[in-house]
Amino acid sequence: MKSGSRSVALNVEDLHAAPPHLAPYGRHAQGSPQAISTGPRAGTLVMYVVGPGGATIELRQPPA
Repeated sequence: MKSGSRSVALNVEDLHAAPPHLAPYGRHAQGSPQAISTGPRAGTLVMYVVGPGGATIELRQPPA
């Protein structure tokens, strides 16, 4: 069994503006931004992208 991470999370200022910046690199959002409704990150918007090697990239926009 290999160990290691296959995901990373990045905070962005404007999650809705991110997809056009990903497309030139062959990366596309896996769905639309979703709001976290409960817990310590309530109000955070998240969206997922498949990155190099199949790694999951979580883009998140913290609440204002």
